[in-house]
Amino acid sequence: MSIAFLLLSHLLLQQDPPGQTPNSVTMAFGWPTSGSVQVSETALRKGKIAEISYLLSWAPVQDKDGFVLEYKNFEIGSFDGIPADDPRLKSALPMIQAGAAAIPKFLISEDGHLLEFLDYDKTLDAVLDIAKRNGGLNADQFKQLEQQMRSPQAQQLMQEVSRKYWTSWVETWIDLEIGQGESLESVVELPIAGAAEPCTATLTVSCREVFQHEGKRSARLTMDQVVEGDSAKDALFAMLAAVSPTPIPEDTFKRAEIHDHVEGVWEVATLLPHEVTTQRLVTIETQDNRSPRTEEERHDYRFHWVDLPK
Repeated sequence: MSIAFLLLSHLLLQQDPPGQTPNSVTMAFGWPTSGSVQVSETALRKGKIAEISYLLSWAPVQDKDGFVLEYKNFEIGSFDGIPADDPRLKSALPMIQAGAAAIPKFLISEDGHLLEFLDYDKTLDAVLDIAKRNGGLNADQFKQLEQQMRSPQAQQLMQEVSRKYWTSWVETWIDLEIGQGESLESVVELPIAGAAEPCTATLTVSCREVFQHEGKRSARLTMDQVVEGDSAKDALFAMLAAVSPTPIPEDTFKRAEIHDHVEGVWEVATLLPHEVTTQRLVTIETQDNRSPRTEEERHDYRFHWVDLPK
């Protein structure tokens, strides 16, 4: 679902909607029907930093509207400061590359919306195969894990995680109308895997700058989405319960907050991204009176739009 739809009521209530002045934009999806782009990514998760790169390739598919987007040529440059050719890391490369190969293909509509994941059963099989070969689990433990991972809640959670890539790169910004220096605020409801009710979030979208980037009219945009209070506790509980092989007490969390931040530079006429940063800060306080802790996950993407073999 695009931000333009979520903020439609806000825009309609404006007495003087922004016109198409040099400092206002309407972000339009205009990717070519086929192509490829080299992506370099720096990822921070659980205190570890990975430098990786891959090719995003897309093309039309028979019997379906839109195009299929897939990851190819995955390479790792370093992990936690260790270069890929270091023996300490080299032995782990096959497992890392197998994990990358498990990323599902995306079916994207002609207007830029993610429709579905293709061959998702193969993705799940690949993830379980990695766990079986490298997880140190006995037969009973693996059987329990497999049952949990094949549950509808776990599969929904995995798909929610997978779709965040395209959502932050493109889908969030489709048809967004905004002026330079303007911020749009709204309250939205977000579906959560395993939760009976959607959680409530505050959403703020801002346009920091409209400028020429590599000869193209571009915009620097940001999005902040905050879930707190009972909504955050319910969301975290549902996500953990979806993948935990053992029951989790419903009152596990005393306090919680989830803050998602996205910023980057996009071409106005096509929504081709040039740089995108995503950050998630999760702050939790459990019932055992331990000090609150905050965990950060961050991804910095750079898109190199050059002619590459498809």
